[in-house]
Parts: sequence; C-alpha cells; structure tokens
Amino acid sequence: MIYRLNVLKICIFLMVFFCSIVGAQIFGISLNKICMLPLVFYLITTSQKFSIRKSLFPLAGFYLIGAFAAIVSLTAPYATIIDGYFSRSAFYTIQLLVLFIPMLCLISESKRKEEILQSTIDSIVLISRINIVVVFVEMFSFFVVGVGFTNCILKIFYGIDNAAALINLPAIGVFLRPTGLNMDPAYLGIILVFGFLFEKNFVWKLLSFAAVACAMSRSSILIMTVIAVYSYIKTNGIRNVKPRYFVIATACIIAVVYAMIAIPSVNSQITGMLSRLHIANEMKSEDVGTMRHLLYIPKSIEVFLFQYNPIQQLIGYGPRLSGTIIAHANVMDVYLNQEMFHTAWSMECDIAELLLGYGIIGFVLYYCCIFKLRKIKVYGKMLFLVFFLYSIMYDISASTYAQFVLIVFMSCALFVTSRNRKEVSHAEGKCNSQLLQQ
Repeated sequence: MIYRLNVLKICIFLMVFFCSIVGAQIFGISLNKICMLPLVFYLITTSQKFSIRKSLFPLAGFYLIGAFAAIVSLTAPYATIIDGYFSRSAFYTIQLLVLFIPMLCLISESKRKEEILQSTIDSIVLISRINIVVVFVEMFSFFVVGVGFTNCILKIFYGIDNAAALINLPAIGVFLRPTGLNMDPAYLGIILVFGFLFEKNFVWKLLSFAAVACAMSRSSILIMTVIAVYSYIKTNGIRNVKPRYFVIATACIIAVVYAMIAIPSVNSQITGMLSRLHIANEMKSEDVGTMRHLLYIPKSIEVFLFQYNPIQQLIGYGPRLSGTIIAHANVMDVYLNQEMFHTAWSMECDIAELLLGYGIIGFVLYYCCIFKLRKIKVYGKMLFLVFFLYSIMYDISASTYAQFVLIVFMSCALFVTSRNRKEVSHAEGKCNSQLLQQ
C-alpha cells in the first residue's frame, strides 16, 4: 500500500510540475502531454472499472465537443495554408480523447479520490513555492548581480531566449517581467494564483502576491486580490479587520516608496508595473495590444452571429484556433500584426475562444461546469471565482494545468446537497479561517 501511494504521488507531482512549465517540448511534443501518460497508465492499472458519473457528463461533453470540432476543423481550407494549424488541431484532439476524457473517467471511479485530491493540492502548493523562489532569484540576479537568470532557465527548458522577459522603454528604462519556470509571465500568474488559493502559510501567501506583482500579470493580480478579500470577508466579516494587516500593509508601502526613491532599478521596475496596470502612462507601445484584448469579446460575438453558419454556431470551428478565425474574418485587422494572419493562434479570452472554437454547445457545457464548482464543499466558491474571472480576462479553457485542476476537483470533491449544506458552510468557514491565521 505504501508503494502504491508513493507511485501515485510521484505521478501526480510529475503531471502538475511539467504542466507548470508550459511550452517545453521533446521531439515537438509538449512535456505536459507526455507527463500525463504515467498518471493515466497508473490509473488504468489500479482501477477496476472505466465509467463516468452523471454529474461529470457536462465536462465530458465539453471535451467531446472540442474533439469533434477539432476533427472537423482539419477539413477547413485554413488547414493547409496557416502555419501550425493542422498540428495544433491534431495534437489537441489527441489530448482530449486520449488523456483528458480517460483521466476524467478513471479518477471519477477511483477508490482513492481523497489521496488524489490531496496529492494534487500539495503538488500545486509546492510548485507554486518553487516558482516564487525562482521569481525572486530572477529579480536578484538581474538587478544585483547583473546576470540574466531568466534566459538561463529558458535555455535549459526551451533552448530559446525570452524577449518578453526583458522590456526596454526609453521613458522608463529596462525592467523585468520574471517568468518563473516558464516562457510566459501570464502563465506564471496562473500557477501562483492556484498556489495562493491552496496555500495555508500566511508568509507564502504574501510572497505569492509579491511574485505575481513582479510578473505584472494584470488578470492574476486582480484575481488573487479578489480571492484574498472574499476569503477574509467569508471568515471574519467586513467589519472585523485585524490591526496587524494595516501594520503589514503600511510597512510594505513605506518600504516600496523608499526603494523607489533610493534605487533607480526598483523605480523603473515599479513604474513598469504601474504602466502595465495603466496607472502610469509611459507604455504607449502596449496600447494596441490592450485595445486588441478589449475587442476580443465584442468582435467574437459579431463573427459568431453574422459570419458563422448554423452548424458552426452549434459546434464551433475548432479549439485553440479562435485567433486564426478572427484574423481572417477581417473585423479587427488594424490591431493584428502580420504573423497573426499566417500562424495558428488562440485569443487570450475564454469567452471568445469558447464561442468561436466550441460553439454554443461547448460554451454552455463549460460554464455549467464552472458554475457547478460553487457546490463543492471546500474551496468550491473560490475555485468558481478563479475560473470565472479568468474566463473573462484570459484563456485557461485549453490550459492543461487548469483543466487538470478542474478534472480532479469535479471528480474527487463532494458536492453540496440540501442535507449537508450547513455542514459544508461550517467546514468552508473553518478552512478559510485556518488559511488566514497560519
């Protein structure tokens, strides 16, 4: 039994760890897909049956619709014209049919759901802490030692330099967007948000917030703030604010202001962060990108209503191709660069991605799953907030990391019923209290 437990923990940790370093590949295949296989094989060898509960039909249906739409998209004229179109659709179809759906069925019928759930939470917290440490090593090495630790990490995992990590603007100077064990600061934000959600240590929670602020991920900063505020109000009420939090906040503000005055590199870093949040007005070069993001939802609705035929409105044009669709719909050409017309890509907004990629059926099924998270006993409402807010501001519907979290919690967590609602409310409040006090 001990041997089996260790194997299970190792498989889950490898799965979560390699999903957290998005973009790393072996022989052109993503590591996060390869490292799902040990967990799937282990579950196959230890499970007694392969089936799925009725409560998981919406999630399974969402994956099936995505796979069907992806297969259909391979017959589109774009498949032979757009760079990466065919491989993007083909690999994602395989991921849905060979990895996501079997994993959903196997975990939902496993007799070791509690171990799977706890191991997943422990792995998420540990990997979040690892990324936090890497973030601060990146900051120290760049501003104090003068060594580009970010690029060293990226060359080890990806064999490339990361042009997005270092930004040089004449009005501000050079500032760094740390990526952790990633090539994308925004994806680092997702890892830190989930780690923050399950973290029980207050110091690590503060470090999580500091790390996501350094990464300058606007959506993750907002979501982490919402989680913290909701968790505190849920536990203590809006009037019972403890004085120590004011003391900590005041000390942090004083330290930041002093550092901005005394250290030029810190000044440029914080100015860059405020510019990302549009509190300062120094980053005019990002205006086009920001406007493009703001137009994703209205332009996607326009294409969905007026350029899709009835079949496409039902099942979509294929997952992870929404950017290609919007580029060739000629509705926002002025905000796109030339590469976006010739390369397969998806928009960084789940609402747009779901409408265009999965159609109205996939859109409804996905949000049924998200709203169902609210009924999970512990962490349910906060998980709902994370997935719902990210669905507006980013695209995690195709993220292997986020989808694994969704599969595990939908399969393993017990849902609220009318009989145990009071018990659940008490358990959730107690859990939130422990998170804040530790």
